[in-house]
Amino acid sequence: MMRRSILALVAVLCGWLGAESTSRADPAVNGIIIGSVPILIWSMFADPPEHRNPDLLTVGGGFFDAVDDENQAALFKMEYRSDLFLWRFKPFIGVDGTSDGGAYAYAGLRVDAYFGPRLVISPNLAPTVYYAGNGKNLGSAGVLRSGIDVSYRFDNESQLGVGFHHMSHGKVFSDLNPGTETVSVTYSIPMESLF
Repeated sequence: MMRRSILALVAVLCGWLGAESTSRADPAVNGIIIGSVPILIWSMFADPPEHRNPDLLTVGGGFFDAVDDENQAALFKMEYRSDLFLWRFKPFIGVDGTSDGGAYAYAGLRVDAYFGPRLVISPNLAPTVYYAGNGKNLGSAGVLRSGIDVSYRFDNESQLGVGFHHMSHGKVFSDLNPGTETVSVTYSIPMESLF
């Protein structure tokens, strides 16, 4: 029964991701899909590690509109990454701001795939509320943020990572859908060490 449920979920995920990867999809979206599908499948069948990540507070910086460079800006971010497991998924919530007055808030799910005691690769997906400020107009206040984070875990459970994310609404809300990508460097610290 459990095995059938897992296979059904993998099929749904692959079908959804495959639908997103049509020829009209942005190359960045295709890259995220190609990178995420094997990680998602791996994490569905791999045994979870004995010691998982605790609640994490993540801060970071990087570049907004990093790929297209139509309206590049500095990016500042803060996230809360919960240690709660919803089957194989973990909730997270975050806010990002840009140097040109843009801001967005998001909440979604991530899958942490553990490769040994140090490497954590995390595909993630989050509905997002976006405010352009003086920055790039994405065609809608509602967008979907998808991406991958790769982190190195230290002995004290803090993490140093890099992330690549894409945001767009897929022409759901308007014909204007330029999309954008962000690249960031992050540092995550266990919440228990802060309080």
